[in-house]
Parts: sequence; C-alpha cells; structure tokens
Amino acid sequence: MNCMKYIFAPIVISALYMSCGLERDQTGRDPASGVGGALLETSRDLNETEERIATRICFAFRNKRLSFSNIHLNDSYTYCEEPVSCSGVKTVCERDQDNPQVVVGKITPTVALDALGLYFSNNNQVDFRIETDTYGYLKDTCSKLTKGEQAQNMYSQNGVDIFLSFRSSNGKDYFGVQVAFNQPQSPVNLIRNAHEFEVQTSGSNSKTLGLVTKHTQTNICSDNSSSSSIIRTYRPDL
Repeated sequence: MNCMKYIFAPIVISALYMSCGLERDQTGRDPASGVGGALLETSRDLNETEERIATRICFAFRNKRLSFSNIHLNDSYTYCEEPVSCSGVKTVCERDQDNPQVVVGKITPTVALDALGLYFSNNNQVDFRIETDTYGYLKDTCSKLTKGEQAQNMYSQNGVDIFLSFRSSNGKDYFGVQVAFNQPQSPVNLIRNAHEFEVQTSGSNSKTLGLVTKHTQTNICSDNSSSSSIIRTYRPDL
C-alpha cells in the first residue's frame, strides 16, 4: 500500500462566494472520449451557463488557495487511486474483505507550499500540483472572470492547445481539459491526454471548499490507439 501525505495551506472563506443562480444539469461530453483523435474545436467565448460554473469554481479555488496556505497547511487528505493500464488491467481501491484494514491504492498526502504554489507532498517529493485560481488549467480563465472580462473555452501555450469544458451534475461542478499537441506535417493537433475535475463549490467548510474531490486523467498509449487512465477520489472515510 502506497501511503502519501498531502499538505494544504489555510483557506479564508470569502463572503463574496455565493451561487450565481441555478441552471439545469449540463452533462456535456466526456473529455476522455476525444483522446487519440484530432482536436476539432474552435475558440469561442464561454456561454452564460459555462461562465456561471467557471465562476463558482474560480471562487472556490481562491478560497482553497487562501486557506490551504494558512489554516490547512500540512493538513492530510486521503485519496484512493484507481489506475487502468494500457492493457486494460484495473486496480480497484476498496477495502479487502479478508483484511478490512487494507486498501489498495490509498494515498494520504499533506499540503505543501513553495514559491510555485501549493502541491500535495509525500516525504518531500512532489506528487502533483494543486489546482487553484492562480495555478493550473484555469489560471487565465479565473483571472479574466474575476476582472469581469470575457473568458474563452480554449487557449494555446508553447504549441499546445488546451480546450476547456464546464458542466454541472447532481449538484456538483466539473471542468474538463483536453490537451492537444502539434503533429509533424499535420494541419490538426492530436489530443494526447484529458482530465476531468470534480470540484466542491458549495458549503462553508474551509477544508473542503474548492477541493478536487475526483480527478480522472486519461492518456494515449504508445500504440496511439489505446489509452490508460487513473482516477483519484477523495475518501475521508478511509
């Protein structure tokens, strides 16, 4: 069993954080469905529903950044990791019936902070950066929305196209990311990996507001036809 610790800085709950209205659940397309194919999307402004969801996520991310950097720095968070290999072998993160104390894939990281921002750490090794309003895939989106500017569903960075999608389902907010790279002698970019983040955007608990409660990452395999994935789920019950 691989045990890790995640360190979170304290979060200050902003009185400005509130729901921007109700919308019907927007299920949208699974970002992983496009992995291995060409990115055919074109840049456009976020629509009204997407903007509301993105704004909720950005405010929650802001609160998380502030509180994880202070009151919750060095706090531990338990996650389960469930990988699926390129050959389709899946590891399920559940308690063993014969030994209830054993959970395969459990990680308990602690929140850490350095000059680049917040990250989850295990024995001083960086496991992954924590998505906030100033770091990660929504950095530019959050910056624009907090200044009252129009945000778009796509941006380019060092020859890589990043396509964003937003949805809500069963009272939870999600954002998806498709990462497409330039292909030699090809007019289109190929989606090499995709992410979907489930974000806690409601409530007043500073330890969980803005927390990514589920992160699914999908990567194209070396054969350029199959894919592997890993699902990381927040499990405070373990």
